[in-house]
Amino acid sequence: MDKKEFGTTSSLNGIDTTRSRTIWIFFALVIMSIAILLVIRFNQKQKQDNTKKDSELKSIKEILYSYAPLSLPPGQLEWKIKGVEQKIENQEDIYSDPFYVGLYKCQGKIQWNRWNENTVYVSIFIMKGAYDYKLHWPIRYKCTLILLNRINSNNNYKHNLKVTKEYLKKYPSSFERPTELRNDSDMGILFI
Repeated sequence: MDKKEFGTTSSLNGIDTTRSRTIWIFFALVIMSIAILLVIRFNQKQKQDNTKKDSELKSIKEILYSYAPLSLPPGQLEWKIKGVEQKIENQEDIYSDPFYVGLYKCQGKIQWNRWNENTVYVSIFIMKGAYDYKLHWPIRYKCTLILLNRINSNNNYKHNLKVTKEYLKKYPSSFERPTELRNDSDMGILFI
């Protein structure tokens, strides 16, 4: 047998071994390239999914903090009413800007003479919100409504509203997922 130098061609059963190796190396490189592209594509998809989740989380945080000053925790509303004296005199219903309690969108309302003369009714409506599909309905949480008198803190008022089965039966539409801009019924307190 003769010794052949590396890289020279020889025939084995009519097949050129150098060409055969080249073809196998080419196919191996193609398969590796495809595998690398799949890994890159998978990583891009993961990154897109993470970016989407981060974006949704950021959106939720923005909503939670967008309606209240930074000094207030989420779910609290500092409601400053412009021209309140005129509105009281005209007995206009007053609506707050929408705000979020958790992911539930709400709106405050002050109503004059709702059931009889010389009464003031302060209430909260549940509004249609961006995250309603993620929430539990009907709402069954306890809500504390606190009214602060900026002039005389002795006149502050605190009222706990707990959603009981009886309350749900009596006012079911107050706590269901809104189908309109806001629920027709509200939950609140009456002042005489």
